[in-house]
Amino acid sequence: MSLFDFQLFKNKKPTEFLRNNHEVPLNTQTSIAEREPQVVEASNKKSGFFDGVHESGFLYGWAHNRLEAGRNQKLYFFINHILVGSAWTWQDRPDVSETKGVDARNTGFYCALTSVEYFQLLQSDYELTVAFDELGREGLGGRLTLDSVNIPRLLGGSLRAIVNEKGDAPYDQILKIFSASSLSELVHWTDKACIFIDYFLSQYQILNDKEFLIQAEKTAKSWALPNNNLELKLLRILWCLEHNAIEQIDVSSLEMAFLERTHQSDPLGNYQGLKNRDIHLLNVLQQKIFFIAQSSSDQILIAISKISFTFGKWIEKLGGQDRLALAFLDLARHQDVLKIHDPLAIETLGKLQRRENRNILAADNFKVAIASEKCSWYSFHELAVLIRSFSQDGLGYSALPITKCISLWIKASTLNPSQALSFREAVSYSNQFFDKLLSITTLQAQSGSEMSAVVNRKNNLSALGKATEELYLTQQIAPCSINSQGWISKNNLKILFLGSKNLHQCFYYRIFQKMETLKTLGFECEFIDTNTLLSIAWRESLMGVGMLYLCRTALTNNERHLASYAKALKIPIVYDVDDLIFDAEHFPPSLSTYARTISIKEHLHLRLDCPLFSEALKMADFVTVSTHTLASQAQKFVAPNTPIFVLPNLLGNSIEVLARKQRDRIQGQTGSLVSKNAKKSRIKIFYGSGTKAHKQVFYEVFLPAALAIIKEFDQVDLHLIGFFENLPTHLLKTGRIVLRETTSDFFEYLNLLQEMDINIAILEESLVTDAKSEIKWLEAAAFAIPSIVSPTATYREALTDKENVVFAKTSADWKAELRFLISDSLARDRIGKNAQELALQKFSPAKGAEIFQTILNAAGMLPLKKRKKRLLLCNVFFAPQSNGGATRVAETQVRGLLEQYANEYDVYVLTTSDFTSSSAGSMEVEQYWYRDCLVTCLSLPNNDWSAAENHDVYSFCKRFFVEYQFDLIHMHSMQVLTGSVGIAAKELNIPYIVTLHDAWWLSRYMFLIDEFENSVDPANPLSGGSVKSQDEIKALLTRDKILRDVLKNARTRLAVSQKFADLYMSAGVGDVQVHENIVEPFDVYERQPDPDGKIVLGFIGGMSKHKGYHLFRQALEEGEFENFKALVVDTSLNEGETHETIWGKTRVKFIPKVKQNEIGKLYAQMDVLVAPSIWPESFGLVTREAMMAGVWVIASDIGVIGEDIVEGENGNVIRVDDFFGLCKILINFDFNEASKYSTSNIKKQKNLIHSHMMAYVEFINNFTENIKI
Repeated sequence: MSLFDFQLFKNKKPTEFLRNNHEVPLNTQTSIAEREPQVVEASNKKSGFFDGVHESGFLYGWAHNRLEAGRNQKLYFFINHILVGSAWTWQDRPDVSETKGVDARNTGFYCALTSVEYFQLLQSDYELTVAFDELGREGLGGRLTLDSVNIPRLLGGSLRAIVNEKGDAPYDQILKIFSASSLSELVHWTDKACIFIDYFLSQYQILNDKEFLIQAEKTAKSWALPNNNLELKLLRILWCLEHNAIEQIDVSSLEMAFLERTHQSDPLGNYQGLKNRDIHLLNVLQQKIFFIAQSSSDQILIAISKISFTFGKWIEKLGGQDRLALAFLDLARHQDVLKIHDPLAIETLGKLQRRENRNILAADNFKVAIASEKCSWYSFHELAVLIRSFSQDGLGYSALPITKCISLWIKASTLNPSQALSFREAVSYSNQFFDKLLSITTLQAQSGSEMSAVVNRKNNLSALGKATEELYLTQQIAPCSINSQGWISKNNLKILFLGSKNLHQCFYYRIFQKMETLKTLGFECEFIDTNTLLSIAWRESLMGVGMLYLCRTALTNNERHLASYAKALKIPIVYDVDDLIFDAEHFPPSLSTYARTISIKEHLHLRLDCPLFSEALKMADFVTVSTHTLASQAQKFVAPNTPIFVLPNLLGNSIEVLARKQRDRIQGQTGSLVSKNAKKSRIKIFYGSGTKAHKQVFYEVFLPAALAIIKEFDQVDLHLIGFFENLPTHLLKTGRIVLRETTSDFFEYLNLLQEMDINIAILEESLVTDAKSEIKWLEAAAFAIPSIVSPTATYREALTDKENVVFAKTSADWKAELRFLISDSLARDRIGKNAQELALQKFSPAKGAEIFQTILNAAGMLPLKKRKKRLLLCNVFFAPQSNGGATRVAETQVRGLLEQYANEYDVYVLTTSDFTSSSAGSMEVEQYWYRDCLVTCLSLPNNDWSAAENHDVYSFCKRFFVEYQFDLIHMHSMQVLTGSVGIAAKELNIPYIVTLHDAWWLSRYMFLIDEFENSVDPANPLSGGSVKSQDEIKALLTRDKILRDVLKNARTRLAVSQKFADLYMSAGVGDVQVHENIVEPFDVYERQPDPDGKIVLGFIGGMSKHKGYHLFRQALEEGEFENFKALVVDTSLNEGETHETIWGKTRVKFIPKVKQNEIGKLYAQMDVLVAPSIWPESFGLVTREAMMAGVWVIASDIGVIGEDIVEGENGNVIRVDDFFGLCKILINFDFNEASKYSTSNIKKQKNLIHSHMMAYVEFINNFTENIKI
């Protein structure tokens, strides 16, 4: 049937659909009873089912005729047995084939009806059915009962069919379709007609009908057209511009139209942003305004500038049309009137200019916005990004850009701690800055300015370091009393070592030995190789760590971030060094001392790297060094009052065991060591060096003496390990000099050493060598091998000449002392034995344990005999993302535990972040302090709020729970975290409890309202939403089983109210106890009367359907109340952003979310709080807060949101199946009676929270009383 062949009938009463004076079609003249056919069963050869109405508004189902398998079937549609249309099957339905065993081809139908009869009979409580025949006797299974929800949906489907078939309709025929004499008459039509206006507004002829536009804006049914409101405003403004009626343009109503577009759903399921028609109209408006601006008075220019600014701001907010938004803002800016607007306007302009690469203008606008001190975080963030961009050419020569940028990003993070973009930009820039700094200072040094380059690198690294530390500190949310020594209270017994295995002996003596010793003291030790930092999740590696030990680590940017993160977590940092590599004034030794074993470039890099080590020293809370000389030098580089401990290189456990076995074995065989040395046929002199340093002194001082000795004594051989060149060829060939390459196998090196007779350690005289340890002497002494060494400060301090060592300085000394030991076997035995005794006594692992006891005492790291119980609270959000009532309750409980039960419990939190995940798409882990509670935050890609489990969360929790050894886990709102937390806890036998804040455990619709605004059955996991495929059904049933199992395995289930406990138990969840939520105390302020004498109605539920926003609005629009004002909190608004409009005769103001510590000031602005929630609220924090503040409350009769209301004393309870209940209360509202209600009727707030915490701790103790701590 053609679009123009049918007419819809206008009614005399809004509730009727048929026009009395219109001729009724023939097939509707008889009564329903007379028309009702005798339905017979469809033949066995025919089968089918009418599934219902799809979310698109189309009817769908399936039909099959075995005699005509695979062929299209014609079906007939009936409303209350009256034929209203027909359609053919045409879709393939594989799902039907699987379940019914029929041919899937052409069995499905999916259609919309457009007949006159169909539109006439779309009335509530009528039934829509489908049959194979025109009489309706061979009916399909299934029927649809029409109601206020599916009628608009069906009309929407019909509209789509009409538009797709015919496109635009001429103006005169639009009126003919609706039997209307004018468009202004059309707006008084029923809700049915309103559904169609969205299509008809696209006709340009409407622009010339001023009366229609005026009436459409005033109609009480405007709420039924949420997405048309904006288009109406745009059309009206265009009409005003074309008719020189700019003074009639209402900017505030335009603001509201845009605001509504950002919130309200489209009945037809269309995208909520700008539609193509909107964009077309806005382009027309922009051009029109541009031409008007060329020749208008100042007054007109100011008016159109305000309009242009409003357009630009909201187009930017809705997204997708940046150039159009910027064109409008440029129009406003050109007229020089933006100065009269809020700084957010300047920020918006800068934002758009930034996207269009007009960066200099953007930077200027961001600076202006920041100077106003009223802009958002975005201005700080983007200005930093631009400064970074502008400074690329000079990057590295000055730390000014990086410190300025990081300070701006820190400010952005402070203003909006929920966003991670600023932090990520800062990390990215610091990495880039670091790389460029190294490159530029290297070029500077190679050009001849070596020390200037060192100073430049040092100063810039220092500035970068301070900025980086401050950046990580800003990630800590609330003040924490834990300091670097306070980890003793957490009893964290893991020590994480960070270093490198590149230098094998350094790793063994400075890392492996420490780990060995600390393990004997009861600590768990782990090691991270610096070469792997980029490829591991190092934040996760710091979980449970009580001390970070940096060993000879250069503070490149990767190590800097790790150390700064640890420092922000109050993890004490110990820096260990065994060489003077941090002092560029003395290190490295002159190039000549390397005897051409390294290049000039390599020598230069050694010096340039000194600031990387000195910066690491500055970060340390404690320092360990191998010698007293190093301690003295390190004191110049560490922060003031940093303790420095001398922890010498010691015999490891394995070396000590070998040494004692060797001594005991030889003594057991001979009774002494004398005969062993006396029987030696050949004497081996040994020098092992794993580095390229100290080679000049070897060649110039030692080697001439050694060659003379080899010549003098035929039984003497020289054994070398390391980097040596230009040795006498004939001696190498005859084996008098044996040269071996270095080995990474330390014990292979020791086995070789044990075969030697005389050990040497030759070093040049310098501060660098004075700082070196006794390690060369120690290794030989362990096996009673005498050593001849250079008399450095460390050797002189620890050893005695001719008693346990032999000193040699000049070449002549070396020749003489070698001759002495070669010639006197008794002297070799004596000195070797004394050296071994000294090594076992002074350098044993036990000595290291004693020194570590002192260090650990200073760091507060000694294990406690008793620890507190460890509680983990889990919630999808946590500060700084304090979103939702469950989050506020969890935060209140954390604070209560910290303030009232700090001696009994250590409190931890597991939460998630809405931060943008890494580009790799993997889970990220971050920790931060909230007061004295350690929060672990997971950033998860592709967050699905309805998901029952998450493998990444499960795997993480298995590690996390073992790491921290939690005694009890308390699960609050578990969206995103999922039931995997409970599954992991059960597998590890950790008891857990669950607080039920919403219906997420029962339904994917946690507020029990589906996307079609239908109520959901909490007992049926399949309830709600559109028709589901078999895979969807399987997935929903699986979800239900997983979550019900998690609930079943909990030690207890806590509902936040008795009614919510009843809801869960009625849905089949057993043994639900009640622990009511608590309203945390806040400051209550005296009510300030409205200056206009109005009664202020507050609405804090956001512009969401389940909170009853639509009912609140409808009541005010229909009631036309002049004695009220309305205050609506809209969480989508930026701080400082407000909007005003009028509903009926009530002025409405929209404000952004208020910080929790200022909630008392918000309630002081209200006389009445309206909370008409349409879902069964589990508790209702806002109503109880309002009553605490002495505010009268009008609340829903669903759930417990109005449970504390005493009718007529502190508020009213209303029905919320429509807006009439609220409207009736408002009509009869007696403010004088309501104003008698005050805070004097409220119990003391602190008593309430105290009793809540007492009950909470009682629950906890029930499941932790048998835990041994």
